[in-house]
Amino acid sequence: MLSACKCVILGFLLIANLAGLVQAAEANQTSIGSSHIPETVQNLGNNSSNITTIVHPGESIQAAIQASLPGNIIEVQSGIYHENINVSKRLVIRGVDTGDGLPVVDAGGEGSAINITADGVRLENLVVRNASRFGNDVFNAGIKITSRNCVITGSIAQYNFNGIALSNSDNNTLINNNVSYNGHGINLSSSTNNTFFGSNLVNNRYSGIHLALSNKNTIFNNQFRGIKSGEGIEFYESSNNTIFGNNLSSNDNGISLSESDNNTLHGNNLSYNNDGLDFSMSDNNTLVGNNLSSNDNGIHLSESDSNAFLGNNLSRNSEGIDLLKSDNNTLLDNNLSNNTYTGISLYLSNKNTISNNLFQGMRYGMGVGIHLIESSNNTLLVQLG
Repeated sequence: MLSACKCVILGFLLIANLAGLVQAAEANQTSIGSSHIPETVQNLGNNSSNITTIVHPGESIQAAIQASLPGNIIEVQSGIYHENINVSKRLVIRGVDTGDGLPVVDAGGEGSAINITADGVRLENLVVRNASRFGNDVFNAGIKITSRNCVITGSIAQYNFNGIALSNSDNNTLINNNVSYNGHGINLSSSTNNTFFGSNLVNNRYSGIHLALSNKNTIFNNQFRGIKSGEGIEFYESSNNTIFGNNLSSNDNGISLSESDNNTLHGNNLSYNNDGLDFSMSDNNTLVGNNLSSNDNGIHLSESDSNAFLGNNLSRNSEGIDLLKSDNNTLLDNNLSNNTYTGISLYLSNKNTISNNLFQGMRYGMGVGIHLIESSNNTLLVQLG
């Protein structure tokens, strides 16, 4: 009962904090006037930040950026813009569907479509595509960010090596974007305190979101599907991240952690993946209230110690939870039902605590709730269905 209460309290705290992040991001929206003068600007009063520039098909977005002052708004009308855009000023750049769909920035296979180097940029409702897949800069992307406090919303990133890339980039917010048919959907390197919410990351080749050396990021309420050669969410040497309320299905692996510690995964739904959750040399992570069904392995740990698995539901997987050379983990109040072979399997894994878990419906193979092979000094308190 005490563990269940802890799970509920953690859930409420996460929901409250994440809701505040979304409200803060939406409060950053900039309003514009009701009429516009084509190819020139509109000045609302004497404040230079209230200037809107309209970019029509056949005109240059980059030229509008160069002519703008920090705080200005650039509206881009429907059309295809064959440019590599550099945003070195704090601007709002907003795509407007004027009848032919959202405007498209096409990099033509050369570098990034949009490269943001200024802090505080807001990018809305643009399609970015054909950023170079290879070359000297592995972070070339539909949208590349190397700055802070930017907002990317309502945009579509397709057919890029990286859909969106953040390198040494902190405190950015990405909301309600569609990122598909890229190499990596969203790629983070050495980036901290970023928030990713409400996006669809579908049919990317290597990963939905890849984090390397990136800490204290929040990923919640996103959809990951169809990533056949990698992971929905992949961590490498990344710690203290929060992963909440995501749906991950039909990927090679749902979520993978490699050498990544102190992360929290709560309320995620993982189904029809190879491994739902895969841990390698990752310690002190907490998993609460996740739902894993119809995966090959629900949760797989290799050389991962002192992790906590609390109140998770694992059903219709081939294996429920599989530990290999993993010690001092706690598995408490999990529901393991109708998995094909075993509920929990330990191989060369010692000093783990397995308590108050529910096992039922293991009907094939060995058909056992807990299977130990060359594993010692584990504490078992079993509840059978």
